[in-house]
Amino acid sequence: LTVALQSQLSTEAISKGSTGNGQSNMPPTYAPPSYAPPSQSSTRALHRLHTNKVIEAARIRARDEQIMQQALQDIQYKYQIYNAEIEPEHETEYYCTCPIHQYNQRKYNRLGVQDMWSKAVMYPGEKAYNDCYQMTGAL
Repeated sequence: LTVALQSQLSTEAISKGSTGNGQSNMPPTYAPPSYAPPSQSSTRALHRLHTNKVIEAARIRARDEQIMQQALQDIQYKYQIYNAEIEPEHETEYYCTCPIHQYNQRKYNRLGVQDMWSKAVMYPGEKAYNDCYQMTGAL
């Protein structure tokens, strides 16, 4: 009977974190630091995000590049083009509303973004260079 009582007491002591000799198996509790923890809002208010024409143009260009890359991959998947170097195309005498021509139209429409990027990264005094020759008037 005594052995059973001792084993029951020792299992209770272990579950409570005591070794039976007055010491605890649990780590000691520590007091919190005397200073206040840093505030997230105060440090964020001191650090404003730096921006300029190049950063803004880079953000717009990156978003545009991501959209165009996704559109190209969608068309390549749809038309089973497994070579990433090949852009989809088909020949026709007129404009159609197929996904290939819609992609080509989007590609043409991004000239504004590319022009904004090229102007943003130019050195002061440098002339803008654009190798896209567009016909804007009648011959």
